[in-house]
Amino acid sequence: MLLIDEELWRMAEERTQEILWTIEPNVLSEVNRKDVIEYVQKLIGGYHESEVFALGSFPLKTYLPDGDVDLTALSRVDEEEDLAQTVCDLLQSGEDPEYQVQDVQYIRAQVPLVKCTIKGIAVDISFNQMPGLYTLRFLEQVDQLVGKNYIFKRSIILIKAWCYYESRLLGGHFGLLTTYALEILVLYIINRFHSSVRGPLEVLYIFLDYYRSFDWEHNYISIWGPRALSSLPEIVDIPECDRGQFLLQKEFLQNYKDMCSSFTARASENVTQEFSVKSMNILDPLRDDNNVGRSVTMASLYRMRLAFSYGSKKLKKILKLPGQYMGAALEKFFRSTLDRNGKGQRADVDIPVSPFGTGRSEESVIRGDCNSYYGALQYIQKINAKPPLTENSSFSISPSQDHIPALSMQQHWSMFYPSGTEVYIPPEQTLYHPTYEGGMSRGTGTYIPDLVCCLSSQILSI
Repeated sequence: MLLIDEELWRMAEERTQEILWTIEPNVLSEVNRKDVIEYVQKLIGGYHESEVFALGSFPLKTYLPDGDVDLTALSRVDEEEDLAQTVCDLLQSGEDPEYQVQDVQYIRAQVPLVKCTIKGIAVDISFNQMPGLYTLRFLEQVDQLVGKNYIFKRSIILIKAWCYYESRLLGGHFGLLTTYALEILVLYIINRFHSSVRGPLEVLYIFLDYYRSFDWEHNYISIWGPRALSSLPEIVDIPECDRGQFLLQKEFLQNYKDMCSSFTARASENVTQEFSVKSMNILDPLRDDNNVGRSVTMASLYRMRLAFSYGSKKLKKILKLPGQYMGAALEKFFRSTLDRNGKGQRADVDIPVSPFGTGRSEESVIRGDCNSYYGALQYIQKINAKPPLTENSSFSISPSQDHIPALSMQQHWSMFYPSGTEVYIPPEQTLYHPTYEGGMSRGTGTYIPDLVCCLSSQILSI
């Protein structure tokens, strides 16, 4: 832990919150994304007895301005491929010019996936991704347990922004981190240091400092800390230190594991039940056989180490600066984030927003809606002719606790769902070569389309 004056920490966290306001979900982005979701729901809802529900960082309220929208179409388990083809056909034949459906792709994977863009927002439609709903509820409840003004969610947003805009480390399709993998890395930090962290910036600092020197060659990471790879296939769920210092309890996790297992039996018939060791190994807290870091290649792992080390050293220097210089240095630390999102434009909003540094911001939206996910769980039980869920069902936190925010699946439940980037990557423009100060290459990262060009093309197409 970095020891600096409490007043300086407060100043640093306040400036960080100003940066967060430019990238957090807000009222305007919510309206645009909900409009896209409702369009898809109306377009394909009812085909093959299906209903469409939102998953991902949208309902968790941890999406970036460039983040995609994840949807899942729930239907009978034996009709997924037919429904996927129907969805693809419906999107390709869409004639509503307001929604500008483009780039429709049908990916025939173990679980079919339909990808497209609607109103300039990338949309991924999966099928029967029920385990993800439990993952969402799990992450949502973690955020509620730790409290501190949604510090878990806000830390995810900040760290995701640094990894995507500043270091180009997100993109499971390209050998980089998936969003869910990143969230589990953040979850360990929150689980371990929940009682002492004061804000998202401190979580980011601990995140960078811890993972810059993590021994991935000999260990995997779980939400209880590092575990020796040599201990596999046995999974050790005992915390690295006294359990009392951790936020989560074993019983709490076991409850969610039991929920997930009831919906993964069918998928597991053709999937190995043993944790698969790769270059980067991150244990899914809800699935002992799921390595959510398996998308990361050896070259990408090397890039991450460099990025984490550079970021940790740079941020440590900033936090040691006198207060009058710290704010400007933090803005420089998030320069790419602010260049992209802090000038009065936002990729998922088609009207001007409040620029960074003006003392104004759009109203943030961090709280979600649990009831919609309860409805999704009820629906899948109904169409598969299982006993109906009741308000006393074991998965439910309690439907009456409507103060508990929504659940999300931006995690890309990677045992069933193809690893995604959570950001839109245009065809034939997928790689980028960012550099550190001084010209040292960061290697290959994900491509971020030019915002001005994208907005101009949207205006011209209207």
